[in-house]
Amino acid sequence: MAALVREARSELASPEITFRRRRATSVPRKHLEPIGGASPRPKAPAGPSPRRPRGGSQPPRLPPDRDPEEEEAASVLQELEAFGASLEEQSTAVSGLLERRAELSELFEASRREVAELHREMGELASSADPHQQEADDGQTLRHAREALGLAAGEEGE
Repeated sequence: MAALVREARSELASPEITFRRRRATSVPRKHLEPIGGASPRPKAPAGPSPRRPRGGSQPPRLPPDRDPEEEEAASVLQELEAFGASLEEQSTAVSGLLERRAELSELFEASRREVAELHREMGELASSADPHQQEADDGQTLRHAREALGLAAGEEGE
């Protein structure tokens, strides 16, 4: 993209375009002779100028010394610069998203390792616990669960 912008700028700065600009602006229009023997424009009558309606639907006129190719080149250059700025913004946003993805990936891996470690420790604790105590704990947990279910069922019935 930057290469396209540089290329367009170098075209605008080329000797041919620079020569056209100088030639078009080197002689004031009032000193030019009419082409084909046409008579010069008559001067406006003295006095106040006639009123023109405001806000007409006429398209804006280009200054007579501007080249349409130069206008188009300038327009294309502006579009390229805007597009380049848009690409830079999008590139920055994508870079930020990729960095955030890497951070989240690291956090996920760390939490996965931590969960695996907790499961391993729980397995060790379960295997080293007294089997009779474990059955008693399981029975007590089962009793608490039944009571909780009974309370929930009793609340629904009321």
